[in-house]
Amino acid sequence: DVGAAAAGDARTLGEALLAPTRLYASTMAALADVRVLGAAHITGGGLVENLPRALPDHLAARCGAWPLPPLFQWLRTACGGLADAELLRTFNAGVGLVIVLKPGDVAAAKAALKAAGEAGVWDLGVLENRASGAPGCVVDGSFGEDLRQITPEK
Repeated sequence: DVGAAAAGDARTLGEALLAPTRLYASTMAALADVRVLGAAHITGGGLVENLPRALPDHLAARCGAWPLPPLFQWLRTACGGLADAELLRTFNAGVGLVIVLKPGDVAAAKAALKAAGEAGVWDLGVLENRASGAPGCVVDGSFGEDLRQITPEK
C-alpha cells in the first residue's frame, strides 16, 4: 500500500519511493577549502558501479558495511528477501554521495560538512592498490548476510 507510512520515515511509502534524487551542489560547495580527489553520486548501478568511475584505474575502494536505513530494510523484505549484493547493485542503500579524500583531509572535510549542516557523514572505507582486472569497489561486512566481495556483474 503506497499510502501506508514508510518504515522509519514520516512520509508515505509512495512519497518516499518517488522522492526526487538529492542534488549535492551545496555539499560540494561546503568543501571548497578541502582538497577533494573525487566524488561519486550513488544512483542507478549502486555503490559498486558508481564509485569506481571516480577512481583512477590503479585504485579500488574497500568499503565496510553501514547501518541500512529502515526504508531499505523494508524494501529488501518487500522484494522477497532482496540479497545485499543486489541491494548494492540496484540502490544506494542509504549512501547518496561518496567523497574521495586523502586521509589527512578527512577531519577538515567532516568539520566543513558539519558546519554546513550535513548529517550522516561517516568514513565508508579506504582506497587500495587495484590489480589488473580486479573490481573497483568491494564491500566487506554485512547487512545481515555475508557481503564479501560484492562487485558489479560483468
